[in-house]
Amino acid sequence: MLLVGIATLMERRWSGWQRFTPLLIGVYPFVAMFPFVVLGSPNTVAIAGWGACWALLGFAMRTVRDMSAVQATH
Repeated sequence: MLLVGIATLMERRWSGWQRFTPLLIGVYPFVAMFPFVVLGSPNTVAIAGWGACWALLGFAMRTVRDMSAVQATH
């Protein structure tokens, strides 16, 4: 997801907050999940946060698709 996030930023097909969601999913494990694994115990709240990031990506994709449909009709 790091590579997808970088590609999404470079392509500039999405605008606004939506373009940062793939990068967020790619960075999140390194920032929020792996430190707990290194300390010895995985944190279930951090893992649930990663699921929330994926849900946010789904919402971003839905929003972008809807915006493109509106732009195509006008």
